[in-house]
Amino acid sequence: MGNETDPGIAGITVHEKGWNMKRRLACAALGLALLLTACGSQTEQVTDYGGKKTAASEEGGQSETGTSGEGNEGTTSEASASDPGYAALPTPQQDGKPIFEDTFQLKNKYPVEISIQTLRRDQDHYHSSQLKLAEMNPEQEKTVVQNIFGDTAKELHRDLSVEQGDSELLIEECNMFSGSNEINASGQPIVIPGWMDDEDASYHTYEGIYNNAEYQLVIGTYNKYGRGFILHPKNPGDAIGEAACDRLYQMDYHLNGDNYEMLNKKLVFQEMSDRPNRTVGSDEAIMSEAQKFAKDKLLMDVDKGDLKLTMGDDVGDPVKTELLFIPQADEKLNTLDGAVRDGYVVSYDMGHADHDFSTLNEGIFHVTDQGVIGCIVVQYYETEELLADDVQLLPFDKLMDAFERGLKENLSTEKINGSKLTITSTRLVYYPVYTEEKPDEFTLVPAWSFPLESNGTIGLAYVNAIDGSWLTAYYRN
Repeated sequence: MGNETDPGIAGITVHEKGWNMKRRLACAALGLALLLTACGSQTEQVTDYGGKKTAASEEGGQSETGTSGEGNEGTTSEASASDPGYAALPTPQQDGKPIFEDTFQLKNKYPVEISIQTLRRDQDHYHSSQLKLAEMNPEQEKTVVQNIFGDTAKELHRDLSVEQGDSELLIEECNMFSGSNEINASGQPIVIPGWMDDEDASYHTYEGIYNNAEYQLVIGTYNKYGRGFILHPKNPGDAIGEAACDRLYQMDYHLNGDNYEMLNKKLVFQEMSDRPNRTVGSDEAIMSEAQKFAKDKLLMDVDKGDLKLTMGDDVGDPVKTELLFIPQADEKLNTLDGAVRDGYVVSYDMGHADHDFSTLNEGIFHVTDQGVIGCIVVQYYETEELLADDVQLLPFDKLMDAFERGLKENLSTEKINGSKLTITSTRLVYYPVYTEEKPDEFTLVPAWSFPLESNGTIGLAYVNAIDGSWLTAYYRN
């Protein structure tokens, strides 16, 4: 298992601690501790995706968007060119036969090789929405705390530490946010402030009773906007009625049967084949619990389409992430005798980018048949209006032509540090587009994301999937 890099915060290495949280670091995301810098021009010509013709760029040509309601013929995302291989939505694949290939030079100096062998998307139909910045005012914070803890809520203005019985999971997240580097012999943070306010970022810690167990909650903001929530039990096992299980692991279960996740020198799912996951609710029920918790407790309207319980369907490797609770004593004895499988991780990803890089709403929910037992969630934007529930996308060959022109006009060639620039994969995601006229409002549009490789990954480029216009590029520092 070892260390792993969380693609949600590009380049940040997530070390395995005692509880091995293989998760999206929403609190670090909220702090925007980015190792990428946005460059290139933000498109401003696309301002209306509510069923009217877009003001497309010269490169991308014109395209009709879909509308919700009547009169929507010919506006679905499945638009195709004469060659079915160049449909607007090619079939997803992982390391397959190239869907598109080309070579050219940037500025007559930098060779570029494009061979799209991996294409990822998790939907067949894509929408566009009007968004606005999410804010957290004191009254909203008070309401969220009341929703979760009721009259048992307490503010924690003291330092937090494992030695005082505070949640290890929550402390680790706050450590990412506060920038503290103090750790103990086990690799865990020693002391973390429970209450932090400054000009750029703040977070407040509360504790109380939730689901008949002692819990702690962090509510954070960054640069006076956005909302970040971290909720965990002080003792993980208390959330499932197993007090002895004071460690929580997240284990990937491959539905195709190739499961080699190891813990305590054991193959987890082989060792625990006689102890199936206690959570037996349907996928729909589990995701509905996450959606309901977000709305009722966190005051967030979460679209069901942005929640995923099974990941990797689009590349033929469906995976569910299970919650594994285990006593610390078992770790010392290298056994899984007291371990319990109960619950799943529901991923929340408004950008549908699998957290490769996003400033859109994202996070995870820990869900059992009893409901949500923990979460790490960040909300940057709120949806104001659905502009079109099914937009027409540019056929893929035309999109790639526009992408190449965008590279030639916008790519910062000084970032190329190898002998050439290579592009072998793409993903269809959502991206927020804004205009200078309304800097606090955004249009969420489908976009193709392209990792840029030159002696390693140097960044990500985004192109509007509707009209082919260049959106932006993010580069590693």
